[in-house]
Amino acid sequence: MIQDTFGEDADKYTMVLFTYGDKLKKQSIEEFVSKSKDLKNIIQKCHGRYHVFNNETENSSQVRHLLEKIHKMVEDNGGTYYTTEM
Repeated sequence: MIQDTFGEDADKYTMVLFTYGDKLKKQSIEEFVSKSKDLKNIIQKCHGRYHVFNNETENSSQVRHLLEKIHKMVEDNGGTYYTTEM
């Protein structure tokens, strides 16, 4: 699905972002994802990259951790970012 819209290499530059992680209560994101074949598949296609935001907190570390993951993803892709010319 991602490749159909954005091109063959788009999955290398994609991360699944979950909001309202606070709604999971005591369930981990891994448990939540394990219950959905579709979620497992899309995360797998995104090379296992995902991030969860808790909407009930204003803790800026959530953003910092997301940015660290994005920087790692870019680094893993040779320092390049996604373009439609890929």
